[in-house]
Amino acid sequence: MKRVLSLILAAGLALSLSACGNVLVDLDTPKSSELSAQYDFYPDSMNTIRADMQITPEQADDVFIALVSCGLDGKISTVSETDGVYKVRWGTNTLEVMMNDDGTISEISDGKDVLYPEYKQYNFLTVHAESNRNTSICRI
Repeated sequence: MKRVLSLILAAGLALSLSACGNVLVDLDTPKSSELSAQYDFYPDSMNTIRADMQITPEQADDVFIALVSCGLDGKISTVSETDGVYKVRWGTNTLEVMMNDDGTISEISDGKDVLYPEYKQYNFLTVHAESNRNTSICRI
């Protein structure tokens, strides 16, 4: 009876742990040792990026590196997705990440200026001029 109970408990434990498989991320990527040595917030941030963006560990490394180049300097607290845009938050900061279908980064912005792949400052005059150019005038 004790053996049967032990086997049932062991099976239950194994099933409950397997359900948590997506919580912890394998940090053994080609870039992980260097990133871990350079950034103390890398392991926790990597876990959050990988789990919430549902990308591979290698893609998560690329996202992490791009975010650091755009100002990430602490542990990511949350990643939320709305209409294909991921909002990455840490401290009081937020960056918006847009991904391509293949898991690569399309663009990172601070909500106004594009920071990655190349900096593009939001310019009200340019946006306003382009919208005027596309406006048709009705002639009677």
